[in-house]
Amino acid sequence: MLLLMERLDDPQFERAAVRWISRFAVECGGVLLCELHAALKAVDALPAPDAIAMLGALLKRRGAARST
Repeated sequence: MLLLMERLDDPQFERAAVRWISRFAVECGGVLLCELHAALKAVDALPAPDAIAMLGALLKRRGAARST
């Protein structure tokens, strides 16, 4: 969803991105500070392919469904 919002230049992207980072930290138990930092950098770099790959890898590592 974030990727689509960013591509459409949705004015709510920033708010949704902060909410996504928050949910990642809380719902993917045991998230390390370095993972949270990587997620924040990746969300900020969307829609870069490397950023999308990083988010996917972080979600996979934490066993979460891909919801970017």
